[in-house]
Amino acid sequence: CYLPTAIGEQGLSSNPTSTSLDVMEPSLLAGLVYEAYNRLPKKGKPSPKSFDWTVLAAFLFQDATGAQVVALGTGTKCLGRDKIDVDGLLVRDQHAEVIAKRALQRFLWHELALTKQACSRWLETHEDRTRLKPDVTVHFYVSQSLCGDACIYPQARASTEHAQGAEAPDAKRAKALVFDDVHRTGAKVIPCLQTTAAQDLLKTGLPRTKPGRGPPSTSMSCSDKLLMWSVVGCQGALLSQWLEPVYIHQMLVPPSVDIPAMQRAISQRLPAGIDLPAPYIAHSPLFEQCDTEFAWSKASRVLAHTSTDNAVPKWVGSGDSIAAVFDHDGSLRELDVVTKGRRNGFAPKKQPIEKSMTLVSKVALFQLAKECVELKQGSYAECKQAATAYFVAKQAVKTAIGGWVGNNKRLCDDDVKS
Repeated sequence: CYLPTAIGEQGLSSNPTSTSLDVMEPSLLAGLVYEAYNRLPKKGKPSPKSFDWTVLAAFLFQDATGAQVVALGTGTKCLGRDKIDVDGLLVRDQHAEVIAKRALQRFLWHELALTKQACSRWLETHEDRTRLKPDVTVHFYVSQSLCGDACIYPQARASTEHAQGAEAPDAKRAKALVFDDVHRTGAKVIPCLQTTAAQDLLKTGLPRTKPGRGPPSTSMSCSDKLLMWSVVGCQGALLSQWLEPVYIHQMLVPPSVDIPAMQRAISQRLPAGIDLPAPYIAHSPLFEQCDTEFAWSKASRVLAHTSTDNAVPKWVGSGDSIAAVFDHDGSLRELDVVTKGRRNGFAPKKQPIEKSMTLVSKVALFQLAKECVELKQGSYAECKQAATAYFVAKQAVKTAIGGWVGNNKRLCDDDVKS
């Protein structure tokens, strides 16, 4: 069982992934994330000798005794629709935000099992349902703008807001923002809403799939997924049958991220009074900026790069993703490295097998669920579909934003077109 430790005694305060409640500034919370990342092994991280960079995302839980990193993910890649895996062995979406969320689900399954002995630090059982304890707050850190809608914002605003002492652009300049002055997204508008390519690049509020070269993705952008999580929670469909929605209270971002664009993408796209079944709500997180960038982000690596010649390096997003799950005392519980949807070390051209699946694959999460609770249904799909209210809420979001790409080879579900 977890036994709270007084701040200053051996335990919580001595762990680099934890800190006390009187120092909950965004930069200190971000510092916990950086420390947790730095303590992980080198495998799966960009090399100082390469031109790789990565995105970092992490969930932190805070209670009366302190804050702690509970789940962490890195990654920039996503499999195309030609790599569809009907067996759930591959991880199609390797973006850091999604890897972190899947790692969080593993953490929550472990905590749910502890509630049977009333040993969970973070969860409690109330009237046959499990929920976060009243004093628990959920924070989510991400090291760059979410792909998709949150990446569309005026360049002038970004360059002036994040420069110390810089003056705001004059009114004429602000009114004359043209195509080249807007930070655009490579995320593609879902096919049933596409217009011309130029308009799609700049139009806000549209649901999009992941950006990238090669075959189109069937994974929705992180902007759309965070919007969805703001309604259905971060626990997923399967866990929702035992655990009340886990909402993000506060999002933490570095100075390079445009907060108004993040707010628009996550909190301002749903109609007022959207009809949702209990216990789901349209939740709007707070947005806070820390004062430091992640050292291995693209922006940081480009800034820190020094060269003795005039050659311009080709910066590449890392092909590896790290999934880390922490224990209730802040120690590392589980760690995996994902490469092209598989556990690092398995050949990507071969048919995926159970040995090649990562701990954040659907099959692995389902296996963990069966260890923690008694499932009445048989298959993974059957167990998920039992979460009726969850899918009603999810459908409401899909309809409200105009569509959604499914996890199959269809690029647009007809029943969610606007």
